[in-house]
Amino acid sequence: MLRKMLCKAGCALILLMLPMLVGCPSTKIIVPPITESAAKISLPGKFVWFDLFTTDMTAAANFYGALFGWEDRRTNENDASVKTFYHHGKPVANMIGRESIPGDSQWLAYMSVDDVDSALEITEALGGSIHREAKDLPNRGRIGVAVDPQKAAFAMVTSPVGDPLDVKFVFNRWLGCELWTTDVSGASDFYTKLVGYSVNVVDVHEKVQYRLLASQGHRRGGIVEIPWSDAAPEWVPYIAVESILATVTKAQELGGKLLLEPDMSVKQGHIAIIADPAGAIFGIQQLR
Repeated sequence: MLRKMLCKAGCALILLMLPMLVGCPSTKIIVPPITESAAKISLPGKFVWFDLFTTDMTAAANFYGALFGWEDRRTNENDASVKTFYHHGKPVANMIGRESIPGDSQWLAYMSVDDVDSALEITEALGGSIHREAKDLPNRGRIGVAVDPQKAAFAMVTSPVGDPLDVKFVFNRWLGCELWTTDVSGASDFYTKLVGYSVNVVDVHEKVQYRLLASQGHRRGGIVEIPWSDAAPEWVPYIAVESILATVTKAQELGGKLLLEPDMSVKQGHIAIIADPAGAIFGIQQLR
């Protein structure tokens, strides 16, 4: 099932949807800032924001609301196609609806960089490509969208108020991202040069290549090899949960699909990958 979900259509779908936020000057988009702390501290390489592009906003709102306690609110009273998810009053993601576009939905991860324009130039120099040129989005900051050399889409942002500080994880909020790719070494080299990650080889399974990404002394994400030849690379965001089994069970009851079930041979069975009812893929990890 995971093999089918990480298909070639996934990247194409999200690239069709992206103009909603970054390519339509006639539409007034109101989004919250990256953080409310206004500490003006930059943490390059940290994943600081996530956008859900979905073909079914109602199903997505009901799913994430029931599973993680996220509340969805309109960003503009006159536009129901863009909403913000909140968790205990804190904004955690945007939801952008495009019901008219066929295919699966997808999460887009935003990586913090010191200078979006410069980072896009570096992306091209390293063999990646620019999908959306740098633009300023009120509150959010300067953003751009790129595709790495293995064709995984990701966004970059430079926030005017700085990045969220590194604090203890909160259940039902983001942990970071994991890149499923066809070239672990190539991807490691690309992102290391782009944002200065330190990369460590991690033994998670005897048949899987895995690299742990860190910056500023904190874990930011990982890179794992896709074990199928016909699957497309994709960044998969992870959410911290208190119980992996309870979350998996509830997700399935709510209409989600279990793509990668907990396996004791991988991180003691504390991770799983799920697709929401509209097809957007995300991971969950049980933490203490």
